[in-house]
Amino acid sequence: LANLGRGFGGTPFFARKGVPPNGVQGQSPCRSPEAEPLVGGLEGNALQHQGGGEVADCHPIVQFCYFGWVLFWAMTVQHPVVLGMSLVLSLLTALWCGRKKALKWVCVGIVPSALLVAVLNPLWNHAGVTILGYWPDGNPLTLESVIYGGVAGCLFSSVLLWCVCLRYTFRSDGILYLFGKISPKLSLLLSMVIRFLPQLAGYWHQVRTAQHGLGKDMNQGSFRQRGRHFIVILSSVIGLSLENAVQLSDTMKSRGYGLFPRTSFSLYRFEIRDAVLLTYIWLCGGCIAVAFLTEQLDFYYFPAMTPLTFQLSDVWYYTPFFLLYGLPLFLLGKEVITWRALRSRI
Repeated sequence: LANLGRGFGGTPFFARKGVPPNGVQGQSPCRSPEAEPLVGGLEGNALQHQGGGEVADCHPIVQFCYFGWVLFWAMTVQHPVVLGMSLVLSLLTALWCGRKKALKWVCVGIVPSALLVAVLNPLWNHAGVTILGYWPDGNPLTLESVIYGGVAGCLFSSVLLWCVCLRYTFRSDGILYLFGKISPKLSLLLSMVIRFLPQLAGYWHQVRTAQHGLGKDMNQGSFRQRGRHFIVILSSVIGLSLENAVQLSDTMKSRGYGLFPRTSFSLYRFEIRDAVLLTYIWLCGGCIAVAFLTEQLDFYYFPAMTPLTFQLSDVWYYTPFFLLYGLPLFLLGKEVITWRALRSRI
């Protein structure tokens, strides 16, 4: 009964109606006696979020439009200045959204993949007019292919970093909200795909912990036994993932998901802030589209690389990219300034 009388966060329901918990006077009615103080850490616990930053609190339409524009231009424009802005701002945003987990993704997955792309490109691409040498098979090694390999690695890294930001920002219930009325089955499939990798990592940790307790982990036993243990762990993880997918599908089907007529419930409300951000995003995306269609962002690497020059008029083309890619950091800066101002008044 004591557990049933508690609400979210361990606070009794009667405390939400203004009655102090445990009969203690002078205590906040919305917090339990064990709740930690709000102020703490570098900037206070008000900024210690679950991941995703300020963009995660926006309406799903705002999130969808923002990452749609960002990913499209990150994969389309290969101008070195724009690529540099995309790489730096996506790295800062990913580190803010994911903290240590994002840093692990960067060091373990993204950086080696980018280096692999940069190294493999000169092996297959021999275009260019500046010959640096020749491979053993007689094909030339050109400066343009080496530079383009680095550019391809930067582009690949920036796209992956924006996908990391998308993972920590765009939640599965947002997908159901956007596409649930249009195509319920597609929205359910997309939400399952997005949460598949994190869920797979969780299953991997659980199964490996259990196998380690049995003495059958991947780092236990001989080389042959380690291989067998790895196969057992991998098969168990795949089986758990498939079983969960089947259970989720059967559960949603038994609840009548996808039947017509149907209604949906969501806690999202389109506020004035969302309208302002959506206008901001579309203005930046429209300015970039105008610059792209007028060929102001064209940059060629073959057969000879276009000279990289800077004119005062180029600021009008680079500024929309900076404003679009830096939106999460701008919102973060606004929250930090607001929080410091509020703390100074205490």
